[in-house]
Amino acid sequence: LMRTESVPQIPANLRATGRAFWQRLSAWRYRLGVSPNQPDYAGLLGMTTPTERAWFWRYGRQIFSGRGEVVDLGCWLGSTTIPLVDGLRGNRKFRDRGTPVHVYDTFIWESWMDPVLVGTDLAGHFSPGESFLPEFEKRSQPYAADIAIHAGDLAAIGWLGGPMEFLLVDAMKSWGLARATLRLFYPDLIPGV
Repeated sequence: LMRTESVPQIPANLRATGRAFWQRLSAWRYRLGVSPNQPDYAGLLGMTTPTERAWFWRYGRQIFSGRGEVVDLGCWLGSTTIPLVDGLRGNRKFRDRGTPVHVYDTFIWESWMDPVLVGTDLAGHFSPGESFLPEFEKRSQPYAADIAIHAGDLAAIGWLGGPMEFLLVDAMKSWGLARATLRLFYPDLIPGV
């Protein structure tokens, strides 16, 4: 048995602060979670979680203000692009702009990608060096009208548009890509947006 006098007592004001913190955290977890009226993107192949995909959809649907471009760096097989574009399609500010979401990827298969496909219909389908652009196009086909594909090295292509409101970055897989992203894309982010 533990003696009660050896257990430190938490002052009441710290207990109240702790309760308030956990209440705020719970509210944020709810906001980031999947809501009942939102599509389920669990079946998408990708390296993102259902919570991240839910957030991309919510951003597009509820937060996008229409003040700048939307860019997805490292879209792979579309697990970021599809929820983002699907959410944006429900936002009048995106529809009124008439500009697409810009997606960047080399679309060249690398061996480190193989484990993500284990147990799926694409397991063993691609070899290192092979293009998977046709697979991305097939998976994102229902959203093709709202997507501008930029295939190749983002450091060589660079940013081709104007001010950016949203930059989804999942392409910093090396120091070179990180530096190129910071140099070529970050300067065009709209401050405060």
